[in-house]
Amino acid sequence: MCRLLGFVCESPTPIGKLAGVGFEDFEKLSFLQHGDGWGIAQFFNNELAFEKSPNSAYGDDEFFSMTRYSKADIGIVHLRWATLDLEISPSNSHPFIDGEVAFCHNGSIFESEKIKDWIDSDQMNLIEGTTDSELIFRLIMTYAKAFPLEQAISRAAEGISQSLSYSSLNSMLVTPDFLYVLSYYDTSQIMNDLPDDYYQLSYQVLQDALVVASSGWVRENAKAIDNRKLMIVERSTMAFRSIPL
Repeated sequence: MCRLLGFVCESPTPIGKLAGVGFEDFEKLSFLQHGDGWGIAQFFNNELAFEKSPNSAYGDDEFFSMTRYSKADIGIVHLRWATLDLEISPSNSHPFIDGEVAFCHNGSIFESEKIKDWIDSDQMNLIEGTTDSELIFRLIMTYAKAFPLEQAISRAAEGISQSLSYSSLNSMLVTPDFLYVLSYYDTSQIMNDLPDDYYQLSYQVLQDALVVASSGWVRENAKAIDNRKLMIVERSTMAFRSIPL
């Protein structure tokens, strides 16, 4: 289980500055529970740059540098909390990359090995780690061969939810043109020691930016994204819409 953050802004800006003083609280989440790795993927013009690590983001010099000095106008950030006894390693750190597409996920899927039966062989050959999250991504990319990405994401989420038990399919996917935010979780699967809003995603519309993130840190005027919704944010205009799933 993990924490997610995505952003789109008018002009390239470090995400640490864009999110304001509250970003330090987001970063501190990796000191409390979500310290099993971090990753960032963002676009500079139309070139995807990414970095990920199995270390905690809290106190990590590279994470600090990328979030305070690296400027981009669209991207995603991931803080990992390894569950289901999954290994803490670079290959299991998010985001996962395929060409100009980057993906990160928060949640667990039980009996996730069954997803492999739905993934095309060429996508299976690209898998590097052992996480259920990477299987979701490769399933989306399998569907993306025949459908637009929003439909590929929808089909993957609906297929998993109809066949397998899961806590959350919450995820973010970024391309050169769009940020996709999937809010999709099962409230009955929230662990007893976690707050009721653990899987809640919310967004802030700022003067020149839109920031979407997981719960756990204070964000002024944030609006919740309903469960089973896919939010799509256009990079060029920052216009956004939500699709019920």
